[in-house]
Amino acid sequence: MNSFPLFDSLNKEIPKKDLTMKEKEEFVSKIQEIDDAGRDLVYALIQVFHMKNEKEKLSEELPYKGKRSSVCKGKEDLTWTFTDFPIPLRHILHKFIKMHMQSMEEEKERQKKII
Repeated sequence: MNSFPLFDSLNKEIPKKDLTMKEKEEFVSKIQEIDDAGRDLVYALIQVFHMKNEKEKLSEELPYKGKRSSVCKGKEDLTWTFTDFPIPLRHILHKFIKMHMQSMEEEKERQKKII
């Protein structure tokens, strides 16, 4: 499988212990705030983790009991229950959300300076 540098960097030094309740709540709250690019990367991270760690092949079904619902023509909403993810994936996604939110905040600040 090809390398995905974002996944590879987030997958380093993952604790075996689950996230705290506060970290889980933080993730659930912040995932609502990310942009479309961030959502696409969350999906990619889930798929890459699944391909690298699960024996079953990828299919039309979403891994980890994910659900698809049609939002409008040509657009789907994908949802998961956070606790259905394996603990290492929870850590990867939590680290990504924190990083992406910081990046979005920095971009917003840059835009303010331009205006």
